[in-house]
Amino acid sequence: KLKRGEITENICAIMKQESAETQHFLAAEEGTLARTPQTFNWHRAVRFFALATLIVGALCVTAISGVRGSSLLQTVTSKTKASLEDQQQLVAAQCAADTEDACLKLGDGCYWFSYIGDCPNCDKWVSQDKGDVTGCRDWDPFAYCQDQILTKAVEASKKDRDDPDLVDVVQHYHVARRGGSTDLAKKMFCSVWCDPMEGSSCFGQPKAYNSLRGVNYGGRFIPEAFLGLYGTGEYLFKGVEAPNGSRAQSICDIEDDDAGSRMSSFLDDNIKEEHFTRIVEQGFNIIRLPLGYWNLIDLPPGQTPDGPPEVKKRWARIQGFMKAAEYRKWIDRVFEFAGKAGLRVLPDLHSAPGGQSGNECTGCDQGPTDAIFWFLESDGTLGRNALLAQKAITEMAKLCAAKGDTCYGIELLNEPYGGHVDTLYDEPLRKDLEACPNGVLLGKDDVKCSGLQMFYTAEQLKDTEDLITKLNASRRAKKSEDAPPVRPLFREALREFYKRSMTAARTVLNKDKPIVVMDWPQWLKWWGQNAGYTYEDHGRVIFATHMYKFPDPALSDQQAARDYFYRDLQIVRDFWKDSDYELIVTEYALNSHGSGKDDDNFDYHAFADWSVNQYNQFGLGSMIWNFDSYWVAWGSVALSKVGNVDMEWPKINGITAECKGRPLAGEASGSDSPGPTGKLC
Repeated sequence: KLKRGEITENICAIMKQESAETQHFLAAEEGTLARTPQTFNWHRAVRFFALATLIVGALCVTAISGVRGSSLLQTVTSKTKASLEDQQQLVAAQCAADTEDACLKLGDGCYWFSYIGDCPNCDKWVSQDKGDVTGCRDWDPFAYCQDQILTKAVEASKKDRDDPDLVDVVQHYHVARRGGSTDLAKKMFCSVWCDPMEGSSCFGQPKAYNSLRGVNYGGRFIPEAFLGLYGTGEYLFKGVEAPNGSRAQSICDIEDDDAGSRMSSFLDDNIKEEHFTRIVEQGFNIIRLPLGYWNLIDLPPGQTPDGPPEVKKRWARIQGFMKAAEYRKWIDRVFEFAGKAGLRVLPDLHSAPGGQSGNECTGCDQGPTDAIFWFLESDGTLGRNALLAQKAITEMAKLCAAKGDTCYGIELLNEPYGGHVDTLYDEPLRKDLEACPNGVLLGKDDVKCSGLQMFYTAEQLKDTEDLITKLNASRRAKKSEDAPPVRPLFREALREFYKRSMTAARTVLNKDKPIVVMDWPQWLKWWGQNAGYTYEDHGRVIFATHMYKFPDPALSDQQAARDYFYRDLQIVRDFWKDSDYELIVTEYALNSHGSGKDDDNFDYHAFADWSVNQYNQFGLGSMIWNFDSYWVAWGSVALSKVGNVDMEWPKINGITAECKGRPLAGEASGSDSPGPTGKLC
């Protein structure tokens, strides 16, 4: 406003008055500042607002009066500095606690920083009494390992950042944040990560104890044509054509009488013990196993999930391949091979009855938009399909319970519709609105675009052109607040569905077996504020997200490729800091940087290394999609190279032999040791 000449004396006067009234209010309420974490954080926000109005008010007065001197600004600065020092003292007082339990009960903003083990070099290089780098503090937990520990150790020791003695020193320091209960505190240890990108360095960063180093074993029970696993074109999808309007071939379109034998051969050809040997040799410790509802439950003859007649015919084809019990031998085979190799398995309901989106990953691509699905009613009602999904989850829980320690937990649902509500990435949402004017599929008034009908009100959908115009404008302006409001109706319905499914699953799963709730990064803040799942009522609940970007054109510059994920990483970081839940990245990939062939010079190893170590900072770990694929960037674990670069997964995963067999992140309780003596996992 200053630049545009829109500042007036009236505006300045209002700002000065606002600041004065806020400061007066704070003075009157000073006695309540440190009473509870809730009132403290609220007062802290008000205090910063008061300081901001004081500074900007003084600046605009200076601008209008034409004063070029600095006396007024010096006065403001000195007052601000004093106020900030007071604020820091208040924070320090709020985080005053002598034990970890007492500290973590203080609430948001307070973390427990600790020192574990015997480390003479820690005394020499970091702190002799350790008190100035440990205790209950309001420090940034993601900066602690770098700023408070590694930097001091480097300066004092004069050693290189990757020196083993220096790395050992850093690993003796730990960070904890309050979790869903006392036993579920979020705990990490400091580690040193050396970025393999040319010209980079080593950094101190937190990392979960024995973090999840995972691989998706996808495309087996829900084959996706694009993955191109052996048998895809040779026989499974042979002669199969996608219906008019669909974007991909789907298994629900295999009509031939030999469909069941095709699927049997495909599973035999693509579930091999040597796969699991390879996975372990590359340093991974867990696999995620996508399953469809038809792999877990049978419907009575002639019945399918609820939906339009033409779609029910397609679902009937999948259900007709074989009975759910017949899939069990291949599911058992996965668990057997994984158990022998020392891997955990996370079964995941990848396809719900009716589909949780219209994507091909559900086994049945629904056409030009993912907004077409029937898992829930378009008004958010939990109907028959949700009940069938709950039944499938219960069977998945029984499977997990029967597999004992080999089963890590269960994931309730994969990729519910709605991963594209961020204004900066609104193109898919715009395309959905173009495909579904007024909330129904273009040219087919009987096909509801349920996803959009749950996002927007009927009044909003009366004019989809207006919605598109506003989306485009907000994107150009980079102002998400200007975008048409999206309501959380689908998420509110999912919250209730998950609650019911957890209750059913816990009849066979003990409370400490993780139940995983997946959603896209843009919805994590909503879940952190609204989930309401407690250990007492629902057991150990962990959230998951997927990290995908599809830049067009492809990003072949390493730093640009990393920067493209900045917003989503910030969301994940904030979720760790602001919510009581742990987080796993259960899918990410190396796509959209080049062909992946020998003439591709993108450094996929460096990008994978960076990705894994980002996700280790902000959660329990990650799982790459996929183990194998015709497209090497989507199946980099089965291969030794992507592009012209060797994929050194053992180096990325950094596992030590002493850690094998220990509880994984999310399994170990808060009281468990972080690892063998001298070897933090």
